[in-house]
Amino acid sequence: MRVLVTGGGGYVGTALVTHLAAAGHVVTVIDPLPLGAEGLLPAIGIGEVRLVRGSVADSALVAATLPGNDAVVHLAALVGEAACAVDHATTRAINIEGAGSVAAAASAAGIERFVFASTCSNYGVSDPGVLVDEDAPLRPLGLYAESKVEAEERVRRAHDAAVILRFGTVCGPSPRMRFDLLVSELAREAVAGRELVIYAPEAWRPYLPMADLVRAVEHVLRAEMTSVRGSVFNVVAENCTKRDLVDIVQKIFPEVAVALVDKAPDLRDYRVRGTRFEAATGFQMRSTVKSAFTETAHLLQCGVWSDPTSRRLTAVVPTSFQEHE
Repeated sequence: MRVLVTGGGGYVGTALVTHLAAAGHVVTVIDPLPLGAEGLLPAIGIGEVRLVRGSVADSALVAATLPGNDAVVHLAALVGEAACAVDHATTRAINIEGAGSVAAAASAAGIERFVFASTCSNYGVSDPGVLVDEDAPLRPLGLYAESKVEAEERVRRAHDAAVILRFGTVCGPSPRMRFDLLVSELAREAVAGRELVIYAPEAWRPYLPMADLVRAVEHVLRAEMTSVRGSVFNVVAENCTKRDLVDIVQKIFPEVAVALVDKAPDLRDYRVRGTRFEAATGFQMRSTVKSAFTETAHLLQCGVWSDPTSRRLTAVVPTSFQEHE
């Protein structure tokens, strides 16, 4: 299959492109590549990967790149509250208008398979003890989630066959690593022997190991259209409190010190049900939060990243903007 991946130079994108290339797909990447394309070298070494340097806001570039592709996976976005807060106008242009225009262009080009990467952050806060499903009210608590909620609507209107995947919080290694995500941050701090400061330890989040995320996307690309067409799916492996994450860390690093702080600068607190995706497509998770943490910690101990505290390894890169997931 020939697959166009927008935002393929990011944390999720580099892992997905590498997975798709290894599976024999021909992949084209659109990404501004603000930090270069080193994270895509593994994919380029494995299979047929074409890089198109540019923005999804460039409608002419998108239209010129679409022909010949069988599917589109739209990851391009400013990700997380910190990155979105840098420039609200750019956030809107990329996250909302960009998503809608790429979906419309794919529809006009006759590309039926369109996968849009959304987020479980759209749910914001759920009632205690409730596992929210895809029909639950969306209560975005910040600009990033708000932009994804509006983007979902734009995508639905533009492409009636689009499949929307609401990912849990992603964890685990990637060729373009991020250490501003909680599981990765905990691994970095534990390996360095620093105290872990945990805010709102009883707050729930759904998590998704990277290894299962890339498999899930490919699974959708290969699925019968009748089983996924126009659907919204939560894609989550397990729900954990932050205290659960601490337990995982301390089983591997029992000497690490932990400070629990009740206040919550991030108000999100929700658990998510992901059974609809399995029921519709037969997909089954293989990884766990523990395995994602363990692998990240092992790679840190091996010195894979020379400076895991670098801003280059976060969603907010030291450039004017970025737009990859």
